[in-house]
Amino acid sequence: PLTAVVNFVEGALMRLEAGDDGPAVQSALVDAAAQARRAASIVRRLRALFSQQAPQWQVVAANELLARAASLLALDVEREAIQLEVQGTPPDLTLTADTLQIELVLVNLLRNAVECFRDRAWMPRRIVVRARAASGGVEIVVHDTGPPVAAEVRGRLFESFLTTRSDGSGTGLFLASAVVRSHEGRIWLEDTADGKSFIFLIPTR
Repeated sequence: PLTAVVNFVEGALMRLEAGDDGPAVQSALVDAAAQARRAASIVRRLRALFSQQAPQWQVVAANELLARAASLLALDVEREAIQLEVQGTPPDLTLTADTLQIELVLVNLLRNAVECFRDRAWMPRRIVVRARAASGGVEIVVHDTGPPVAAEVRGRLFESFLTTRSDGSGTGLFLASAVVRSHEGRIWLEDTADGKSFIFLIPTR
């Protein structure tokens, strides 16, 4: 959400600099305020997670969750000229989860996928996110056509403060793993013929 706040505010500033002070600017600022409130909610949920409070369970349609997370990275995807595809998911496929926490997992995985293309203009730039029914729950897949994960860090991907980027915090995958584990699920990496996929399973409740 904080990335979305920055994107909406930057968009409003660009319009103002171009002499546009109409409804589009107001809409961007309204969206920025909404995402700031969402960020505050996520911080509260993460605080609850690490104080071992129970997640706030809700039933949510998988396609709604994927679309919402993807929309938060829309400007980053456009800026990096990446094709982001949210694959069709059966409308009756639902999961029971703390939706804000799972949205955070998705946003972190999508952001990692976006960032893996930086300084690699020669690579096919495509990200696909999808959900599918699986034995015991729902699997969510974030696939990218970027480079593979280095062999020396594969076994430590979900440790705190592990990063392969000079400007990385090393908390994204650690938080994702913590959230998935709090849902009694699991998260893992798979190599594919055209890239890699991060997959996590949320069990049926």
